[in-house]
Amino acid sequence: MRKYDLSAAEWDDIAHCREAVATLQKLMSTQLSWVLLLLPQSLKVAPTLQAACDLLKRAITADRAAAFRLLGHPPVAVWLGRTLRNPHWTVARYGDNIAAAAAILSGVEFTGQVLARKGKVVLPSLGVADLGLTEEWSLVPIGHMSDKVILSDLVLTDVGVDGPRWRASRRLSAGGVLLDDLEPYRGLPREVLVRLSDEDFARWRDMLAAAWELLRQNHPAMAAQLDLALTLLVPALPGGGSTPYSGTPRDGFGCIGLAPRPTAAEVAETLVHEFAHSKFSAIIRISALFDPADETLFASPWREDPRPLSGVLHGIYSFLQVAIFWHTQREFGDEAAQFHLGTAREQLETAFTAIRNTSGLTEDGRKFVAGMADRLRSLR
Repeated sequence: MRKYDLSAAEWDDIAHCREAVATLQKLMSTQLSWVLLLLPQSLKVAPTLQAACDLLKRAITADRAAAFRLLGHPPVAVWLGRTLRNPHWTVARYGDNIAAAAAILSGVEFTGQVLARKGKVVLPSLGVADLGLTEEWSLVPIGHMSDKVILSDLVLTDVGVDGPRWRASRRLSAGGVLLDDLEPYRGLPREVLVRLSDEDFARWRDMLAAAWELLRQNHPAMAAQLDLALTLLVPALPGGGSTPYSGTPRDGFGCIGLAPRPTAAEVAETLVHEFAHSKFSAIIRISALFDPADETLFASPWREDPRPLSGVLHGIYSFLQVAIFWHTQREFGDEAAQFHLGTAREQLETAFTAIRNTSGLTEDGRKFVAGMADRLRSLR
């Protein structure tokens, strides 16, 4: 996807944080385009992925939509980025698991091998099998035929439900989002590393349902964006700071990690904030907003350490959407909104001042920053 796929009006809407769903769909396509572009490159550094790439081609031919949904699954992009940086077989051969999941979802019958770690085989977006093996890493046989998945000696007739030695991925009723406590390439620190109990899952489900209801009532445009593009939530440990942890993997568009928050508004704000990081990562893939060779560091109101221009722009774009969130919440009588809005506005003004005279912005970057500054001025 290239910059000219977005009109000047669409770019202006993005800068003002008012993009339409159709514009968001174009941003979403950048991740799938990136994966499809770089998968062939992975063969150059990891030739053992040939069988996986061949199976993926079969899956795409059989059911393009199902295969592309799997290839758009955020951990796939995180895995691909790691493979290109570190093509060790214990990383690269997870591609066989990705291809197997795509084939299963696309209805393709096949036999092959998948990667297991300590006997556990993850099939992305589907679940994890425990084969009881003791080796740190191993390759195990897999087959898909007559609507059955056969993993070594384990036969699965329905990968959508738990069974003996199989734990299925679980979706939330809010947004139909996967709550991922299973996969290895979620790309976030502090992620939960063990399967949530049914009771813990229910608590997460209720917490996120309340946040989703608030978004749909008070912020319908943002709720529509999240309904479309947010596909994966990663439960995380709180961390040691005063603010519970949240994060977004750089390569995993549509994935958010967060620790529990006490109120629906705080959960909703976190979803808005972290999703903005996903969007900005897509934006800078398709438009050069800044000179990547510029090594100037800037004071940031959100970090103690000086940040490059890209980091400050990330902060401005995401916290501008936080300010918009609290500005709207104030209109609905949220008593905490004025404090949060004032804090965000003050931080944003500090950040805009820090980069005001930088020469590192491109012409597109200057227009983009001007659009964001204009939106901030409207939040009084």
